[in-house]
Amino acid sequence: MIYVCILGMYIVEFQKRGPPHAHILLWLNGKNKLQTAKGINRVILAKLPHANICPKIFKIVASYTIHGPCGAVRFKSPCMK
Repeated sequence: MIYVCILGMYIVEFQKRGPPHAHILLWLNGKNKLQTAKGINRVILAKLPHANICPKIFKIVASYTIHGPCGAVRFKSPCMK
């Protein structure tokens, strides 16, 4: 039997547009601890869908999840509506 000790913290963000989302930070110990950047990259991945393969999904993700700069820097940013 393998026991894993996990400590963590999180914060949920509510933004002007789109659903709320969470930022989660976990600390692992023992065999489950990620030792290298390569190991971390196998677990954590963030990338856009391919624009030519999935154009509808790419458009949705690009429209609703990517933004900035906003505020006084760019009043026409979608999040300023």
